[in-house]
Amino acid sequence: MNNLIFRIVIAFFLVTAGCKKKDDTPKNVIFCLTADSSAVRADGTTTIHITCLLNGEATADRRNILFKLNGGMFAANPVVSDTTLLQAAGFINNALVATAAVIVPQTPGSLIVSAQPALPGLPNTTYIIKDTITLYPSVPAFLKLAAGNSGINSNAGSEVTFTGTLFNADTGKVSLNYQVKFEDLLDNQGSAGGMFRATDSLSNASSQVSTIYAAGAYPVGTRIHIRCTLLDSLGNKTPKTDSAYIYINK
Repeated sequence: MNNLIFRIVIAFFLVTAGCKKKDDTPKNVIFCLTADSSAVRADGTTTIHITCLLNGEATADRRNILFKLNGGMFAANPVVSDTTLLQAAGFINNALVATAAVIVPQTPGSLIVSAQPALPGLPNTTYIIKDTITLYPSVPAFLKLAAGNSGINSNAGSEVTFTGTLFNADTGKVSLNYQVKFEDLLDNQGSAGGMFRATDSLSNASSQVSTIYAAGAYPVGTRIHIRCTLLDSLGNKTPKTDSAYIYINK
C-alpha cells in the first residue's frame, strides 16, 4: 500500500507539471492521464500505475472515472481479464485523483489507456483522454525442458510428455508465440526416429511449449535425448536450447 501511494504521489507531480486545465464543463472534470512507465516489456506480469487528475471542486456525482484498455487487464480484477474499470476518485496530498493498476499483455505493440467521467447521459465517445504505453518484446534468454517421467517403453509402447519453459533475462515470462523445435537423439547424436504428437511449439501465456513423445524399437537401457531449441523469426535454430533424457525401460 505504501508503495502504491508513493507511485500515485509521483504521478501526481508529473500530471500537475505537464497538464493544463480545460475550461468548459463537463470537460473540466478531468485534465489529463499519466502512467508511471512509458515503455515496458510485454511479459503479462509487469504492472503499470495510471493516474487521472480531476478538478478538486468536482461534485460527488462527477468523481467516478471510467478507465478502459485495448489489451492487458486491470489488476483490480485480473481473474476475468477485465479491460474496463469504474474507479472513484479520492484526495491524495490535496489533489483529487483516480488511479488504476494495469497488468500489461504479452503482445508487443501499444497499450492504450483511456479515461472519461462516468456521468449520467454522457456519450461513450465524449471527453475521453488517453495515454499510450509502448510494449516491447519480452525476449527469451534461456529455456528449460522437463520430462513427465524418466522411463518409456520401446516401440511406441508408452508416451512421455515434455514441457519447455522460456524465460526472459530476469527469469520472468516472455511474450507470446516464440517458436521452438523438438528433436529426439541418441547418445551418438543420431536421430532416434521416434514420434511426436500434440506438439505446441509456440510459447503460450505461461511461456511454455510442449509435446508428447513415443520411442522407436530400442533395447532396454537405451538413453534418448529430447532436445528443445528456440528458433529465430526466420525459423532458424538459435543457441538457446535444453535437453531432457529418458530411458527405454521395457
